[in-house]
Amino acid sequence: MVHTFCPINDVTIKSNYAMQRIEPILNSLSSSKFKIFWYADGANGYWAVPMWKPHAFKTAFRTIPGQFAYLRMGQGLSGAPHTYAQLKDLATGHIPELHPEDSLTGDREDGAFHTFFVDDLGADTTFENQMRFLHERYFPRLHWAKLVLNPAQRHFFMESISMLGFSADGSGLRPNDSKLKALCDYPTPRTEAELDSFIHMTTYLRKFIPGRAEHVRIMQTAIKKVPVTVLDEAKRRDNLEKAWRWRERKQRVEQDPGWKSLATGTPAS
Repeated sequence: MVHTFCPINDVTIKSNYAMQRIEPILNSLSSSKFKIFWYADGANGYWAVPMWKPHAFKTAFRTIPGQFAYLRMGQGLSGAPHTYAQLKDLATGHIPELHPEDSLTGDREDGAFHTFFVDDLGADTTFENQMRFLHERYFPRLHWAKLVLNPAQRHFFMESISMLGFSADGSGLRPNDSKLKALCDYPTPRTEAELDSFIHMTTYLRKFIPGRAEHVRIMQTAIKKVPVTVLDEAKRRDNLEKAWRWRERKQRVEQDPGWKSLATGTPAS
């Protein structure tokens, strides 16, 4: 059965609750100090969020046996993703009095933990550190929040991890082979719309593509059938060297934020 919530979504005030960003998660979990990884996927998802009973009637639908309404948050409601993200932030965030506890999310000295929608992602320096974190902190929080993990999508104590289209291990971060294959097998764009779709696929790979902006300019110019300005060898080499220097400087700043300001090139304050 498929339930369309279009009528209620049309009159719903849209939520502006902030979702997690991908880049900080990737940078955190790809640190070279982490050797053991894990990830878990929520099984009950939106069903973990109970509907407020006075408003349950708004989700009502009619069937042959009679009229029914959802008692749990259904998929398709415009505010559902933001509500679920807020639940995950509450379940893994800081707990105040009476029994205060630090947030699970973020970097620790011996590990890191992040959530991205229904996915929970973690990395640790040793097997023992991961076992301690899961047993003493992560699983008790899941029990308290009544969140259930998907048995087929939970893997612990791994030497590498695939997350959000990327793979990470002790050697660093790289795109998934399946994502690279999709780019290599992508048909040659013939229109501006097709080219825009292809360029959009490379957005999160820009740190792996030196000179991406120049490549994009050339493709956009070519698709419009305007003569491309051919760069001489010296100019092309200079652009590549600038791209590599920028990448090395960015990595240096990520490893040592106090080194220099990436934007101004001056000592960070």
